[in-house]
Amino acid sequence: MISRDTVGIVYNSQIAEAKELAITIAAHLGLGSNTLVAAVEELEAVREGDWHAGVNLLITVGGDGTILRTAHVAAPKQVAILGINMGRLGFLTELRVDEALEKLDKYLDGSGWIEERAMIQATVRRSNTREDTRTYQALNEVVMGRGEVARLSMIGITVDDEPLTTYRADAVIVATATGSTGYALSAGGPILHPQSRDILMTPVAPHLDMSWTLVLPQTSRIKMSFLSQSTGVLAIDGFIDVEVQYGDSVEVSMGAPAARFLRGNPPGYYYAELVRKLGLDPWEVPPGTH
Repeated sequence: MISRDTVGIVYNSQIAEAKELAITIAAHLGLGSNTLVAAVEELEAVREGDWHAGVNLLITVGGDGTILRTAHVAAPKQVAILGINMGRLGFLTELRVDEALEKLDKYLDGSGWIEERAMIQATVRRSNTREDTRTYQALNEVVMGRGEVARLSMIGITVDDEPLTTYRADAVIVATATGSTGYALSAGGPILHPQSRDILMTPVAPHLDMSWTLVLPQTSRIKMSFLSQSTGVLAIDGFIDVEVQYGDSVEVSMGAPAARFLRGNPPGYYYAELVRKLGLDPWEVPPGTH
């Protein structure tokens, strides 16, 4: 059972109805006047503050983007997330808007379970001393590629200190299992079970026939070196952009805190949701067969 006193609500301020639903949920659950109800941007602004004191669960009202941003703040504090989908696909969310008020009480009353999803960390190392090394966490992916210039980027790759190749491509994606249904899937990568701790590496629109994806074990250390003369970008979970220059590198590995999600459906329900969200036809047994 999750105490109502330990629940907070985070909403996407870019969706007009999200704040209204967040307030409605707080009233429906009987949450107190001191309950954390905030836009995700407000939560990010106080990530080093005491917002998490006494908070064990954050209900997010928005889409996958809202969850990604919340996870960056919640995972280091081991705060679980329960997502309500107001977006399009909602691979990370748990409940639809039309069922949220009906089912939320059951989740808080002990019928749910905690799913942990691996995150990766990306350490940016500059080729000169213009700034200190900085490390970021990602639930979906980190992407190194070209900036605004419409030309291919050159990105050198090493795995566990062994040179692999140099891609000439729009970008290279390093993704978690969670991110395998995001940008990596659009680039032709495989889908991993969300609790897998393998790491995907997928090039985006590579020159020549180098479009294969590598599935690497969780112990792998991937280094991406930006080798183009034009300015590039390191994109982290689609909302953090870091400029990279010639010679800058990014080292990616496991090691970040796991993101925790409150789930109500059994683990195998993931496959049914995958079929629905990708618009696939479910397998049917032909009549008369057993």
